[in-house]
Amino acid sequence: MYKEPLLELAIYSYSEREYLDRCERYVQAHLPLRLRGGAGGPGSSGFEAAVRERLIDRFGGTWDYNQAVGWLRLYVLGNQLRGTYWFTTAKRIRTNPLRKRFEWHGSPLEVGVSDTQQSDEIFEELLSEVRRFSQEDHIKPRYVDLRPLLLLGPFIDWRALVDASIDAGLKGLHANAGATR
Repeated sequence: MYKEPLLELAIYSYSEREYLDRCERYVQAHLPLRLRGGAGGPGSSGFEAAVRERLIDRFGGTWDYNQAVGWLRLYVLGNQLRGTYWFTTAKRIRTNPLRKRFEWHGSPLEVGVSDTQQSDEIFEELLSEVRRFSQEDHIKPRYVDLRPLLLLGPFIDWRALVDASIDAGLKGLHANAGATR
């Protein structure tokens, strides 16, 4: 049985659109007046771009990865698809944390796979469980980025992954049984 991660889904405080809107409001509020109207400053558009970039960095940087507050790691274990949940240790979540550390918060996701389930059925059940997880009270105010699962999930042979995990587990059992004799 292997427990290698298949996919990791980021958990953010806000959706990308909401974050970008907040960031733009911050930039507009802090952009020097002489640059807002396009009048320019030292070096004009290049200078404005540099100031904007600095303000975006100060606000919290780009959304991808920098704004993640947690992760849902999906993996196969035997005849189950599971997910472990990692969340930031920060007491107060800010858009621009100095240091980020994540700790394990449990395994909130287990999808049992029967011998008769086809790959597309397994995927639909997994997707349903991930969506259920994203609606739990402690997650609901956050945004779980389902894009990797939605983009790759239909193309993954989930049946073969589960079968390979079961086969690996059986081989491990046989190897351990032979070693104890």
